[in-house]
Amino acid sequence: MKKFASIATALLFIATAKPTLAYDTGKMTCTQIGDMASAIVLGKEKGNSLQNALAAINHRMITQGYMIEAKIIEDIATQIYTADFAKGLSQEGAQVAYYADCVAQK
Repeated sequence: MKKFASIATALLFIATAKPTLAYDTGKMTCTQIGDMASAIVLGKEKGNSLQNALAAINHRMITQGYMIEAKIIEDIATQIYTADFAKGLSQEGAQVAYYADCVAQK
């Protein structure tokens, strides 16, 4: 039942967020974007703040020259932490939702 709820939340997310999430994925694959979204949810569940998540993204990605990708992941992190539609996303739901959204944008 929990898995169904995660998938339902992800589908709702896709239906409501798609118009606002068109993006150039740079060197990242849609699978990597989904995995990063899942990792962000995990950090949030562990009590990490949005500020800490953004600092980690900047350190990890920008220092490696992934400027476009860093902006995408910063936007995803901000959505996961602050957007009403993302409040109920589980790790699996975030992975599915952001992967599917990425594929739909290609």
